Amino acid sequence: MSRRNRSAPPAHSAPPFHDPWVPHDFPNTTALICRGCSYSPEGRPLTPVPFPCPAVAVTPPEIPDQPNPDQPNPMDRLARAARNRRIVLGLSQRQVAERGPIAKRTVVSVENGHQERLQDRTITALERALEWDTGSVQRVLDGGKPVVLSTPPIGGTPEVTVVLEAGLPAKAETLLVAHMSARRADMEAVLEGEARMLIEQVRAATRAARRVENAHL
Repeated sequence: MSRRNRSAPPAHSAPPFHDPWVPHDFPNTTALICRGCSYSPEGRPLTPVPFPCPAVAVTPPEIPDQPNPDQPNPMDRLARAARNRRIVLGLSQRQVAERGPIAKRTVVSVENGHQERLQDRTITALERALEWDTGSVQRVLDGGKPVVLSTPPIGGTPEVTVVLEAGLPAKAETLLVAHMSARRADMEAVLEGEARMLIEQVRAATRAARRVENAHL
C-alpha cells in the first residue's frame, strides 16, 4: 500500500498548475498556497508558496496613447491613468492621500472620474503622490501619457496587486492591503527562520566531514 500523504496533490506534468491549494502538509501555514510552487511534480511537499504566486501576478493594463473612444471625457482618462499608476506603485487610496498630501475623498473622486475641476495645488499633490513629473496631469487630460519619475516593481507584491485591482471601497481596500502585507511579513519571517536553520545544518555537516577527514590523516 502506498504511504504517500493523502492530502498531497496528485502528480502533475509541466507546466505546473498554479492554482490554490489547502496547505494540509504545512502545519504552520493557514492561508491558501500555490499547488504548482509548493509541491514537486511527483507530489512531494516543498516550501509553501502563498497563492497567488508570482506566476499568476496581475499586470495592470497599458494606458493608451490616444483617448479611448469609450472614455472620451478627459476626467475619465485621468481616472484610469491615476488608478493604474497607484496599482503600479502598490499603494492604497489612503496612502496616495497621505503622500500628497491630499484629501482621500479627492483621490476617490479622481479615480471614479467624478472630480469636475482640479485646483493647482490638487494637481501638484496628485503628481507628487503618483511620482509623476510636473505637467503630467494636463498631458493625460489632453490625451497623452504621464511622465513617471520612477518605475517600481508592478504592484509591489502579487497579493497587494490583486486587492488593488478588485476596485473595492477605500476602507475595505486599506484593511485588505494591511492584512496581506502582514501575512507576507509572517511568511518572510518563516522563510528566514528556515534559511537560518538550513545554514546551520550545512555548517554542522561541513564540520563533521572535516573531522572525519582529519581523523584519517
